[in-house]
Amino acid sequence: MIQTAIGMVVLGIATMLYNVIAVTVRQRRTPNPLLGRVSSVFNVLGVGSLPLAALAAGMLAKAYGTRPTIAISAAPCLLTTFAILLFVPHHDPSVQHPQCSK
Repeated sequence: MIQTAIGMVVLGIATMLYNVIAVTVRQRRTPNPLLGRVSSVFNVLGVGSLPLAALAAGMLAKAYGTRPTIAISAAPCLLTTFAILLFVPHHDPSVQHPQCSK
């Protein structure tokens, strides 16, 4: 039981850190006139996909059990992380973009 509590605390901290970093990067890279639109699309996709993800997780858990469902759910997260690391160009902080504000 204590491992679950520790895992939830670590996950909560990691989620908060990710959210702060993701929003900061999005705000720095998005031109000011488009910032509201870009943020709203991210929010709609992020919040709008939660019911579908919950439905899929419930169906997987019913069919295969909890542990396999967690493993199945972790696989796309890991693949996406590696794809981002491999294919998304890294940002050079010395390059200033005129459409972005500091």
